[in-house]
Amino acid sequence: MDIRFVNPVPVTNAIYGLAGIGATRQIGERIVVRSSKLELQTWRGKIMYKILRWLGVASFLLTSAIAGGVIGTTPDVQAAFKLSIDDLGTTEVDVTIYDNQPGVDQDGQKGVIDTGDIFVGSFGLQLTTALSKPLVGSLDMARLDVSNLSISSSVGGTLLIQVTDTDFLLNNPASGPIVLQGYAGGATSGTVAINGFLDANNAEFGMPGNITVDLGTLGPLFAKTVSATDSLPGMDHFALMQKISVIHDGGFQISGFDSELRATVPEASASLMLAIALFGLSWYGKFYRRARK
Repeated sequence: MDIRFVNPVPVTNAIYGLAGIGATRQIGERIVVRSSKLELQTWRGKIMYKILRWLGVASFLLTSAIAGGVIGTTPDVQAAFKLSIDDLGTTEVDVTIYDNQPGVDQDGQKGVIDTGDIFVGSFGLQLTTALSKPLVGSLDMARLDVSNLSISSSVGGTLLIQVTDTDFLLNNPASGPIVLQGYAGGATSGTVAINGFLDANNAEFGMPGNITVDLGTLGPLFAKTVSATDSLPGMDHFALMQKISVIHDGGFQISGFDSELRATVPEASASLMLAIALFGLSWYGKFYRRARK
């Protein structure tokens, strides 16, 4: 192959500076490759390549800045961790508290809603606490908890407690079925009914949800666990919700309980992992013996 330079021309520092080279050089305007009769315009091509490369870098940096919230975007909002408490004998929802709500949430820690001692309709509540991420749970287990001690007034009635949070994530949600587990333990002189919901559309207070657990009507002493399983292909962020009804049919009744809702992706069983490992060793052994022949 015969390569030669034809018509060498000077290229100024300004042009090379734009191209990122920064030096005056003598280069061939064209490279002639006699064996293929192909002529390439080299110096113009190099300059255009450099310009496009730097434009590509600038575009990447600009896109990254916008995606990271550096330029002209609104920062991420707080996930919708909320607690609603309502005496159904009243006309409207009595109390709705969101995480770290100034002057209302008695605990300044993220992931904790604490009502303190309050009256809601005919109910006096003490130690009503809701817990969510990042305080409890992980990427292996999404978790939403309620701890409550409620004392009714002389009239009784039904107290509805609802807690929700959005933007939960799990590791490898598409690798297997999602298990939603509800647990409740406590005591009541009335009755307590508890339901749990997982909403794949990531909606706060999302009902009926994609996966539901129903612990039924509980009392007077109770400890119960219920699980439900379903596959949700393509699920990304999701929401959890607990719906709790405390029913006191007379005055001066007391209920105290803990309620937990958990979502997990079960790990592969040890036997399955062992089978995969043995298959891999067998395949490697066959490949190694063939390679030595």
